Amino acid sequence: MCFEVAYKGLTNYKDSFGSVIVWDSIIYNDLKKKNIACPGRKVTKKDGQIKGAHVKDPICGMHEWVMSFDLNSLYPHIIMQYNMSPETVIPTKVDNVEVDDLLEDKEYRRPDNSCMAATGQLFSTSKSGIIPQLIANLYNERSTIKKEMIAKSKNKEATLAHLSNADNNDHTGLERGGAHGNQKVDLEQLEKDIAKLDTKQLALKILMNTLYGALSNEYFRYHDTRIAEGITVTGQYTIRSAEQAVNNFMNDALETKRVDYVIAIDTDSLYINFGPFVKKFYSNLTKEKTLNKLDEFAKKVMEPLFNKIYERLQKKMGCNEQLMVMKREVIADKGIWTGKKHYMLSVLDSEGIRYKKPQIKMMGIEAVRSSTPNIFRNLIKKTISTIMTKDEKAVQTLIRQERQKLLNLEYQPEDVAFPRGVSNMDKYRDKSSIYRKATPIHVRGALLYNYFLTQYNLDKKYEKIFSGDKIKFLYLKLPNRVQENVIAFNGTLPDEFKVKEHIDYDLQFDKGYLEPIKSILETIGWDTERKATLEDLF
Repeated sequence: MCFEVAYKGLTNYKDSFGSVIVWDSIIYNDLKKKNIACPGRKVTKKDGQIKGAHVKDPICGMHEWVMSFDLNSLYPHIIMQYNMSPETVIPTKVDNVEVDDLLEDKEYRRPDNSCMAATGQLFSTSKSGIIPQLIANLYNERSTIKKEMIAKSKNKEATLAHLSNADNNDHTGLERGGAHGNQKVDLEQLEKDIAKLDTKQLALKILMNTLYGALSNEYFRYHDTRIAEGITVTGQYTIRSAEQAVNNFMNDALETKRVDYVIAIDTDSLYINFGPFVKKFYSNLTKEKTLNKLDEFAKKVMEPLFNKIYERLQKKMGCNEQLMVMKREVIADKGIWTGKKHYMLSVLDSEGIRYKKPQIKMMGIEAVRSSTPNIFRNLIKKTISTIMTKDEKAVQTLIRQERQKLLNLEYQPEDVAFPRGVSNMDKYRDKSSIYRKATPIHVRGALLYNYFLTQYNLDKKYEKIFSGDKIKFLYLKLPNRVQENVIAFNGTLPDEFKVKEHIDYDLQFDKGYLEPIKSILETIGWDTERKATLEDLF
């Protein structure tokens, strides 16, 4: 199995049946090499909705010193460890198996030479299945690539640190430009190599994970709900076992009772609040020394704790081998959660790669949305960085300064307009009133744009907007020449409309930038503006 096959398959098949087509081909070729006849294709029907992964409701707010631990390729490893394959499924199953009961150490009886998924489904352990073998080959290939990528990433960070030290200590850099020039070339090559390796390992990761999607698809030749649900529910049991172990350990160490130190869980990842732990044991240390201590603690205490839990789980479920590996992923000095899969982290170390400057990791935050104007996306990122590295006052100062820039017209209308894709224009068009009731605001803006191009005889100078076009729209203050509170355009807003002086920059600022920032600040109890106090009166 090679990266090129994985990458070509994933880029050629982007529809919902992509994983079915790719994996059908992979399994067919493997069976052909082994002179095994491929079973006929048949369409089966799902018995019902397959239970999904475990995503915990997060403990929203700000947390200091967060460590995340990640189960290495959870679903692929479950397939391998539990030997899940169409030919290894045992028709009978253990009844009334529940994850909550498993976590309470309820015992279940199994036949010899079998292992049990967390659904009670049994799989034969007498011979390795076809699918687990294929996954193992892919996993080994990805592991080799990822190790090389991490080694080069560490080399890159070391090179950056060396260059920084050289610039700080050497004031004759111009005379030694040759040496710096060579290092610059090496750095550029490292970045290219890292990007290439990252693409390869990511393609293989996606390919392995898409097997679950194929197995749960009723049009897949090897579709089997027993396997698909066995994977997801066993994943729930696996990650929740880690959560249980973490909370038991932390409550013992910190002499607390029933405190939940696991901030969030997302399928195969745990985010743990180590703030109280740092406060109790490392409060007198510098940030760098605290980072080193947490790194050491993860390796010597937490990872062995997870290994012990999973060895016990392997024996309990009857698996031939233990393949669950949970490693420390990031150490962040600050983390903020606003909801499920909505968080940001100030990362100091990621998988052993130390950063000279904290890297802001974001998930589900407005800054990454394509519907946000670029200028606001960049400003949101800047504000988030300020939130993660400074205090409430610094954030309020930044917001005030950026609003003033906008009101001083330091940006063009095109910079702050909201990008959208427009469709169904004919559906909302009205001959007498231009647009119908309940027309989406961006479509209304597009219909108004086309109308006024005709009214002002500008339709030969500017291209009209059509369904399927990418447009931008702006809010307008009333009254204005077009007597509407919105206008859209494709490319540049025509000067002939004479509405630029009526653009509602305050509303653009609030909707494009302030609203997403407010949702973050409200979660941690910060305000966007400084509130007056009694002290201000004296």
